[in-house]
Amino acid sequence: MLDAVVFDRYSNRNVIFYHSNDSRIINFNYSQLWQAIESVKTAIRDLKLSEHYCCFAVSLEHSPALIAVVVGLYFTKQPFCCLNIGCNIKNITPLLKRIGTRYMFCNANNVTGIENYSFDIIFELNLLGEHICLIKLSADWDNVTVCNKIAYCVLSSGSTGQSKLVQVPANCIKPNLDQLEKICTISQQDRIFIVSPPSFDPFIVDIFLALRNGASVILVANEIRLDPDRLLRVLFDRSSVTFMQITPSLFRRWNERTIQEVIFQKETSLRNLILGGEPFPTDLHVPVGTSTNVYNIYGITEISCWALIEKVNAENVASKQVSLGSPLDQTIVLQLRDIDSNEVLDLHQTPFPIRGQLFVGSRTRKCLVNGELAKEILLSEGVCYRDTGDVVELRSDEKFYYSERCDQVIKRFGVRASLAHLELICDRNQSISKSFAVFDAFHQRIFLFYTACGETDGKDIEMQLRAAFRSDETPDEFIAVNSFPLSAHGKIDKKALLNHHRINNWAVSTSVNLDIGQFFTDQMNKLLGIPFEEKCQPKRRKLDSDLSFFDIGGTSIQAVQLITSMQEQFTAPISNLINLLLDKTVSLRQIYSYLQTVKLSNISEPSCEKLKAMDNGLCAKACFNMNRCIDATPSVFYSKIRDKTVLAVGSHSHKVIVIDANQDNSMVSQLELPNRVESSVTFLSNQEFGLIGCYDGFLYCFDLWNGEVRWKFNSNGMIKCKALVIGCSIIFGNYSNEQNLFALNLSGSLVWNLRLGTKGILSSPISLNNQLAFVATLDGTCSCFRVDDGAEMWTKKLQSAIFANSVFLSDEQIILVAEVQGSLHCFSSQSGIEFWRISTVGNIFSTPLIQRCLDSNKVLLGCHDEHLYCFEYNSKRVVALKWKLKLQSPIYAGPVALDNEYVIACSTSGYINAISTNTVQTNSVVKLNGEIFSTPVVVNSKTLFVGCRDNILYKIFVDQKMVSE
Repeated sequence: MLDAVVFDRYSNRNVIFYHSNDSRIINFNYSQLWQAIESVKTAIRDLKLSEHYCCFAVSLEHSPALIAVVVGLYFTKQPFCCLNIGCNIKNITPLLKRIGTRYMFCNANNVTGIENYSFDIIFELNLLGEHICLIKLSADWDNVTVCNKIAYCVLSSGSTGQSKLVQVPANCIKPNLDQLEKICTISQQDRIFIVSPPSFDPFIVDIFLALRNGASVILVANEIRLDPDRLLRVLFDRSSVTFMQITPSLFRRWNERTIQEVIFQKETSLRNLILGGEPFPTDLHVPVGTSTNVYNIYGITEISCWALIEKVNAENVASKQVSLGSPLDQTIVLQLRDIDSNEVLDLHQTPFPIRGQLFVGSRTRKCLVNGELAKEILLSEGVCYRDTGDVVELRSDEKFYYSERCDQVIKRFGVRASLAHLELICDRNQSISKSFAVFDAFHQRIFLFYTACGETDGKDIEMQLRAAFRSDETPDEFIAVNSFPLSAHGKIDKKALLNHHRINNWAVSTSVNLDIGQFFTDQMNKLLGIPFEEKCQPKRRKLDSDLSFFDIGGTSIQAVQLITSMQEQFTAPISNLINLLLDKTVSLRQIYSYLQTVKLSNISEPSCEKLKAMDNGLCAKACFNMNRCIDATPSVFYSKIRDKTVLAVGSHSHKVIVIDANQDNSMVSQLELPNRVESSVTFLSNQEFGLIGCYDGFLYCFDLWNGEVRWKFNSNGMIKCKALVIGCSIIFGNYSNEQNLFALNLSGSLVWNLRLGTKGILSSPISLNNQLAFVATLDGTCSCFRVDDGAEMWTKKLQSAIFANSVFLSDEQIILVAEVQGSLHCFSSQSGIEFWRISTVGNIFSTPLIQRCLDSNKVLLGCHDEHLYCFEYNSKRVVALKWKLKLQSPIYAGPVALDNEYVIACSTSGYINAISTNTVQTNSVVKLNGEIFSTPVVVNSKTLFVGCRDNILYKIFVDQKMVSE
């Protein structure tokens, strides 16, 4: 793939032109680069790391040192993986674990960013003016030996689904180099702009394409890369770039005038422009007579990296007919499959045009994806086909034309729609520069984001667009954006678009005291593009309120869209609305009047009550409306790496949110699951992931900082309990009629499962030590078991179910178990022997709280009989009722401690009580607008959070002085 002789042959030629942010140009020749490469080789050799053949992580931004490290690792035949984190090394752990290495090259200036990890600097190098460290992390995973045929690893962008770890042999990337240097006639005169991030496989193509041919590479500081104007001057005024491989989204950051007058001008230095990674922009004007060769290139990371290429000319761009092209090399084999059945289509027997899902294969260009074994893939003689995730059309010219992504063909309310078709219609509008459609499957809503050109009013644009669509395909919302967020790989970031829109619409401030009638008329305006007013204005038609929904152009699909929007916004069901909308004899005025009579659970600021003559020391503030009940207990996580405390909670709306718990409570991330969430979040601290169970039976592992699901495990039973993490094991229970207790490894793979008792598990498992755990079931079975294999150490059978979480006291080696029929049991954690038992009057759903005292301990728990109980037991294990305090209603939530004296106890009717355990008095109280089943979580002595059945996550502020008075 690369011969060391080129460094001697071109020793005095400049190989790197690095443009720093301070406008300096730093040059290095082939001889200097080879010296740096030799330094990397020496480090690997002296440390004897080549004996292990493990993958090395490379955490460097675009810089001369990055090229030296990558090429040095190549010559030592050590696989490497470039991480897409730039200077931010705070997110390395999950990536390192996924590629199975503890060795990493990074800039010395960034080593302080991983000070919260245990690591050793095992080698330091001075590479082309940069101080580079090779570090070894002390981690809880072993180095993974990589197949000796692998040259490097790369994480796919995720455009074909979930991001995949792809291991690339050298013979996969080599055909890319062989063919591109022929097609583009690469020579030592070329200057190749390295635009792709190191984690994107075209980066490898660009680097080796230049070095094989004695060419030069242009590198720019990230600040320049993000500034289109500065980048343009660097590339065309100062560098005379000749070759550029770039995504259309990155390329289109330059406006049309710049493209035509600078990039495509007759005297341009740019000989070859290759656009790939996204559909070719058919509105791109390639002028006749330009000296720039423009190519549409197509491929996927799983075959690393390009498979098809087409030279673009003015004629096929003008006709908007740019094919995917011909195979890049003779090893590529293409296959079309039926979109619905996945059956292979016979291309000889099916008349043109043939539409299907494209698969790309090869007998020699084979990569290993995720956990695939080399002997099953690389040593197989057959063709290995990879799904591109694209729908294409094979036409009579025997070329494939891109149609859309498979996931762009969606069903909304049972009606099939093509997001690509919606974008095509939108892009035809002269006021639209670019559009991008996103489908929210859970809410069955289509959002069409667009950037406008000119100064056309947004409402006029929306009216024009609505008129262009059929009623059954019209997007729910048209959202103007200044620009599209791009992923690290230079593609439009769909998740970022949708996430931004959701966050803007979740804040409670946007829906406090919202009038249902006003919301109805606003949604009518969005759907039909005509305001609901009786007086007409000359510019826009108004709705006649005496007409029916059908009379003014509404359809049944739009009626469902309207109801869906209203049910998202308001908590009360509006059961008769669909009938009124579909009844042609009912006017809009009558529907509006009906809505004014609907009783809603409106969001209002919670009331603060005073007890007796005392000043109230609690204040509640609504933080987020989660649209359905919040029964889950919020969970708090402190990130040492980011020095930030976050709170995570799910709700019956299927939503899970992560917010900043200390600052402005801003949204950090969110995700939506397929079903309700009653489970609390557990954290994988090293990876900074969250674990949460769902009613759909899956345990989900997600990234706290972006909401991306990393993996999920199907337990085939509803999950309500909180997962337990012990060492490298994840323990959780479910409601399955078969196995109801599971152990997974930290990657989400099953280690063991078993059936405990006869019913499901609601009470969360608890840890006794590194080897043992305890869990209780809904049939009263209590079990202590080994974590590694699930073997039972001892078992007890109580008379009734256990709903509350059990509590373990390590210093006394006892477990407290609350039985629903009103008994609190104390067991030996080692033998299961019962030390004592005490009873309440009512049922127990509340998790006990332990308060430590000098000579005894107090156990506080809430009861269905509306009392908060306090039991006391001493070292002789004598237990007695110390006191009980009547609250406003039954107590389901567990009490939580503010300090050594004060506890917070919530009653189901919405009251939050600050109680002194010394005086046995409720000093302060605040009432929320709904029932409380969620146990509060204390962030600090002045702040706690609690979920409520009015759908709101509340932040409770505590005035310690007023509470204690």
